[in-house]
Amino acid sequence: AIWRRVEVDDDLSFEEFHQVIQVAMGWDDAHLHEFRVAGLRIA
Repeated sequence: AIWRRVEVDDDLSFEEFHQVIQVAMGWDDAHLHEFRVAGLRIA
């Protein structure tokens, strides 16, 4: 398994958080993504 620990501000939008994840993991944003929080889907 590969993982990263990243510290971010608590006022990031989900789009900004998505970009942080892309950079931290060395990904190139080639796939669709979504976040799920307490049953709420954020894409």
